[in-house]
Amino acid sequence: MDRDERRAARGDGPSVAAAGPIPSAAPPSSSGIEALAAEAMAFDGNRSEESIDVKVQKALECPCLDDLKKSPCGSQFIYAFSCYLKSTKEEKGSDCVNPFIALQNCIKENKEAFIKEILEEEENDEEAEKSNIKVLPPAWSREPKSKR
Repeated sequence: MDRDERRAARGDGPSVAAAGPIPSAAPPSSSGIEALAAEAMAFDGNRSEESIDVKVQKALECPCLDDLKKSPCGSQFIYAFSCYLKSTKEEKGSDCVNPFIALQNCIKENKEAFIKEILEEEENDEEAEKSNIKVLPPAWSREPKSKR
């Protein structure tokens, strides 16, 4: 499971690659869930002539969702994620508040199932920050130094 998936599973992340915990009275933040949905919907081709139910079923077969589906909150995740994918509201997922609240509550009740991945992620982030590796732009992209 990658970082965005873990963040989506526990209800937070960068801006929701998922924008902090899912508020209990609001729909999930969308950037992370959108990315996960896009990846899952692209799995197996996403043909436009298929019904939304077929598309959702194929999206749920994406290996990118395996860890979440197999977690103790798998059924809640499947229900919330399916609702999000089927949402036709202008603010995608705004009609899925209750399923995401149920997912969030399940994650809170099963912290031990998610805490190991969260701690590993934080440890990896700290190691990356301590790294002395610097990424420099290629020479051709730098501004030429003016000669005096």
